[in-house]
Amino acid sequence: MKPDRFFASFAAAAALLTALAAPAADALKSTNPAKVGTLVKEGDLNTITLTPQAEQRLGIATVAVERKSVPRSRSFGGDVMIRAGGALTVTAPVAATVVGALPQPGAPVKRGQTLCQLRAILSPTERVNVATTLSEAQGTVAGFKATLAAARVTLARAEQLRKVEAGSQRAVDDAQAAVSVSDANLKAAETRVATLAAVLKDLEAGGITALAVTAPLDGFVMVVRTSDGQQVAAGAVLLEITALDPLWLRVPVYAGEANTLQTNAAAHVTRLGAKAGDAGISAKPTAAPPSANAPASTVDFYFELPNADARFRPGERVSVSLPLTTAESNLVAPWAAVLHDIHGGQWVYEQTAPQTFVRRRVVVERVVGNDAVLASGPPVGAKLVTAGAAELFGTELGGGK
Repeated sequence: MKPDRFFASFAAAAALLTALAAPAADALKSTNPAKVGTLVKEGDLNTITLTPQAEQRLGIATVAVERKSVPRSRSFGGDVMIRAGGALTVTAPVAATVVGALPQPGAPVKRGQTLCQLRAILSPTERVNVATTLSEAQGTVAGFKATLAAARVTLARAEQLRKVEAGSQRAVDDAQAAVSVSDANLKAAETRVATLAAVLKDLEAGGITALAVTAPLDGFVMVVRTSDGQQVAAGAVLLEITALDPLWLRVPVYAGEANTLQTNAAAHVTRLGAKAGDAGISAKPTAAPPSANAPASTVDFYFELPNADARFRPGERVSVSLPLTTAESNLVAPWAAVLHDIHGGQWVYEQTAPQTFVRRRVVVERVVGNDAVLASGPPVGAKLVTAGAAELFGTELGGGK
């Protein structure tokens, strides 16, 4: 009977403990300090739903993401410089006194514009010198004509060899540069001959009037070396004029990369510090004397830079994007669809359903014209908001109207 009493006592004690523990568990459950409800998906946080009237007022427009072949390019530093024949000096054809105020440095001038007048100071010996100088100038003109003719023959031969693939494009460029330089030298020499001939004609007529000094080209006065009332010798420099439209752009490229570039294609030029999407300006290749830098292992490519608005200055450093010979397939979205937050993050709004828009993160690799090439982003076919994207951004973040 003793074992039975033992088991009965044990069962009674266990029942008593269970009864005492039940209220304590209920009390702990009722005082739980944290309560977890239904979790919200992260994607739902960036979702905006508009009414049809709101969508119409915002003028929402969408464009689908595409995958297409985009020309690749590489950026280099370029130096803006004065083109060959773009800087000329204006000299006094005879010993004379300067009459009239000359333009100040930086003043724009037009071809044929009168810069000042010269009143000749001629002795009998100087009259002989004028005739001698005229003869020498005429000989110089003849020499430049022969040089120009030879340069044109060389250019024609180089172009013919290039057509039959027996010559190089560099030979054609060199010949074209020689033609340009020879033509500029010939024009300057002919102007000098015309001036000297007019002076000699006046001398033979028994007198000479004030000689007008005119600008040989459109440009800007860079340096003035004389003033009103000053006496100058024959050949003295009066002022220097530089043409700033167009300019040349020199782009040094590592020799190992030269074969990967489309050297005959136009370059895209932007100023330093330009923002992404800046339209920039297009510069076409031009013929220039070949140059390279052996210590730096670079070769130079030259482009003609339009500068009608005087945006660029000689000596300025710019960013130049040169197209590569290869292209690749990329995700492409309109640049107008990309938004930036205060931390520099890039976002787009994708239309997932009628009047429903979801903000998606994207990574823009580069901008080509009006397109943004995406390193990551929505898939092909996703409809991205272009017109009205900024208004959606403000509505979501509390800055909308």
